[in-house]
Amino acid sequence: QLQDAQRALGYVRAHADDYGIDPSAIGFAGFSAGGHLTAHISTTWQERAYDWVDEADDVSCRPDFSILVYPWMIVDDNDAANAGTLAKEIGVDATTPSAFLAHAANDPTAPWQNTYTYFSKLQGSMENAAGARMGVYPTGGHGFGMCQFPSDPSTQEICEWPDAAAVWLEDLFGQ
Repeated sequence: QLQDAQRALGYVRAHADDYGIDPSAIGFAGFSAGGHLTAHISTTWQERAYDWVDEADDVSCRPDFSILVYPWMIVDDNDAANAGTLAKEIGVDATTPSAFLAHAANDPTAPWQNTYTYFSKLQGSMENAAGARMGVYPTGGHGFGMCQFPSDPSTQEICEWPDAAAVWLEDLFGQ
């Protein structure tokens, strides 16, 4: 999966002109296990995890931003009581891209404290401190996605996260 993510980012960046997009504003987003992959590529982009294929592998596969929504297993132990140590393959440093994180406090699968661990590591990185944002919403559970049930009163607050992420992206890229 890391190989696919690295290849996709490099390919899109190499062909950004063809797609009419800014090659310095390419991000990665993931939900649940995809959130783990997003954290993984955001912190493990320096070397490709596969053999060179073509010129797309000559450009950076570092995301310029990341969006992690209820990421799963980004810590050593997915138990909230053990939050604090990121999984061994996820090492936040000054080169880790800015991130927007969204989570529900009542998530029974991936405790919000684990997301906070990633957020706090970003805050500890001088380069990324201003660009990291996290929203923890009281309800929504695990799997709320892009907000599948906006008329459900129990999920209305968490349904704000896509708009909050859009504002964050505008702030991040000065749009």
